[in-house]
Amino acid sequence: MAGSSGAHRGAAERHEAAAATHERAAEFWDAQGDVARTQLHRDAANIERASVALEVRWAELIEAEAKESAAAAPAEDVAGKPESLCRSEKAVEAREMELELREREVLGRERRADGRAWTAAHREQAADARDRDADAREDAADRRERLADEREGTAAARELERLERLHEREERLEAGEGRQQAAVDREVAASEDELGPDG
Repeated sequence: MAGSSGAHRGAAERHEAAAATHERAAEFWDAQGDVARTQLHRDAANIERASVALEVRWAELIEAEAKESAAAAPAEDVAGKPESLCRSEKAVEAREMELELREREVLGRERRADGRAWTAAHREQAADARDRDADAREDAADRRERLADEREGTAAARELERLERLHEREERLEAGEGRQQAAVDREVAASEDELGPDG
């Protein structure tokens, strides 16, 4: 029982540390003017603090039961021992259920983190492909421009070159946006990994 109480208090400390980490992240993003990330980190900090309170309540309950059991032990007779064993078995079953739930939560977080990492990599690859296409279009535009200059191209030819360059700029913007989204996904995945199973 003492070991179970210590595990809950250890979990409370980890949740408290995670809350502090989220608070620092919220302050950072607030200074950057990012309202969405600031609020997300603040909400996460509040959740961690609620988990701290829950773990402390569990620890206090287990400690109180242990004290009651210790106080009643000298007065127990043979007829009273089965009831004590039943209480112990129920406590063990409750602890097993709790651990099973936490294991499921950890697995869920790992799957979500893996999914975000895959999405980030896919978006980055797509951004690289758009960059290569933009480079190819730019090279082609340069070649056409040189030919147009050599042949004393008309105004229509130059307008076509302008349109091609505008299209190339749009593709580069899309590639940049794709990289930004990939960076966001990697940041979220990394944050979940740093928080760990109890975070």
